[in-house]
Amino acid sequence: GEVLGEEQEQVARKEDVLNALSDIAGRLRVRLGESLSSLDEHNRPLPDVTTPFPDALKAYSAGLQAQGTQGRVASIELFKRAVEIDDRFASAHARLGTSYSTGGELVLGARHTTRAFELRERATDNEKFFITATYHRQVSGNLEQALQAFDLWAQTYPRTFNYYGLASGFVSKGLGRYEGCLERAAKAEAAD
Repeated sequence: GEVLGEEQEQVARKEDVLNALSDIAGRLRVRLGESLSSLDEHNRPLPDVTTPFPDALKAYSAGLQAQGTQGRVASIELFKRAVEIDDRFASAHARLGTSYSTGGELVLGARHTTRAFELRERATDNEKFFITATYHRQVSGNLEQALQAFDLWAQTYPRTFNYYGLASGFVSKGLGRYEGCLERAAKAEAAD
């Protein structure tokens, strides 16, 4: 419950909010003790790894929330809105592609997943793993590469997301590796 640091910045236009947040995050990371070499390596402005359009980011965030509360159809509309605002928003394309694919709309799913893969350099490292894994699962059909991406994601970001559940249900089972499927499912359950 202790405050470790505070930062704030005024902006003249809403279009400047994401750049201001990037600046604030950088200053706060330095004050909290992150090394300058780490900051140099991982400090990319938010508009470069997401979108420069606050309305696209808002639609995307609402889509992520809708996935868990309102379901796939509601999230699709929000992800579609995000990519209509910014066609270069890699993560929005990835989520839209996955939502379409899980609903059986494979052509639309492949189209958006491919677009995300083409734009993956405009995503965070964490999101690149998701984009790469889903691309190989849904588009290239190379389940070995999909599984490698899921496993590397789990090793790199062990507390961020339930990769084991995705790898178990989406890839290991498809490869016919039922022991690996059960192993990853157990890890997924333990993480919850």
